[in-house]
Amino acid sequence: MIAALKSFFAELSQQDQQKIVDLPLAVAVLLMEVANADMHISEDEKIKVGQMLVKGFELDNLRASALVEQAIELQHDSVSVQTYTRVLSEKLIYADRVRFVRAMWLLAYVDQQLDPYEDHIIRKISDLLYLKHCDFIQTKLQAQHTTNSMS
Repeated sequence: MIAALKSFFAELSQQDQQKIVDLPLAVAVLLMEVANADMHISEDEKIKVGQMLVKGFELDNLRASALVEQAIELQHDSVSVQTYTRVLSEKLIYADRVRFVRAMWLLAYVDQQLDPYEDHIIRKISDLLYLKHCDFIQTKLQAQHTTNSMS
């Protein structure tokens, strides 16, 4: 009886989460997870996430800003990133998941330095997106190079 109730509520909870999380929102929440890894989301990080959403999903600035704010709330209340990584795993091909991990690295380097917690969360998300380790490392190196050439 208890097992049946647990199963019922787990299934109900999973269905509710899947209904409300679309791809742009899942991307935004995971990016905010990286931004908040050091326990502080800077204005530069919010702006960068908004720019990524505008470019990646062809959103207007107003919609992107609203998505960033919604993502901050969801990220703050979330106990797991798996809900959001599952959306990306299901809706993105491998090459797009690699590009997303590169975007996380670029976000982490917005302040010109990599916090160990940012590195950890990107590694965790990368693993949940089933990226090969060589692609994980390659995206990190690409982001470092891009950041170094901009400064």
